[in-house]
Amino acid sequence: MTSIDKRGRERKGTEKQQLLEKKLIDKVAEEETKSS
Repeated sequence: MTSIDKRGRERKGTEKQQLLEKKLIDKVAEEETKSS
């Protein structure tokens, strides 16, 4: 799901992928804000 896999290789990258990732990060950040 990430644009960089566990070995640190960049997947060919796709803005769509990065957008998805950003949404995911934002979602997680939101959850953390709620819980703290």
